[in-house]
Amino acid sequence: MGKSVMALGNELREVFAQVIEAALTADYDVLRVPLSADSTSDGFQLAIPTTDSEQNEKTVLIHISVPKGNRDGVPYDPYEENERYKENVAAKKDKEAKRAEKKAREEAERSRKKEAKKTIKTMKKDVEEIFGGDKPTEG
Repeated sequence: MGKSVMALGNELREVFAQVIEAALTADYDVLRVPLSADSTSDGFQLAIPTTDSEQNEKTVLIHISVPKGNRDGVPYDPYEENERYKENVAAKKDKEAKRAEKKAREEAERSRKKEAKKTIKTMKKDVEEIFGGDKPTEG
């Protein structure tokens, strides 16, 4: 009898963990840590202690999983997921562009209103100078 799906997945996960560890160990410490703080399983993720651009200590976690597919028996399709990811990124960029465009329009409107107020204030000042502080009379 062949190996179970879980055993095959564990083998594959181990192979990729070793590949990632080998690629990173020249420059980083690569540690195997439990999947969660209260985990008692032998499942693991890779933890890489590092620093950000301002030298703050950070940890990068790499979780390696071998998806089996959904409950209906449809296998996981990484190409379909990649397309979905690209669509999500494009939608987010489009939303950000629309938000920036709206902000620019609103800023232009605020600037226009501010300029109009300044013009009105200047006109009032000019009227006061012309009429010597007296308001013009009607009639």
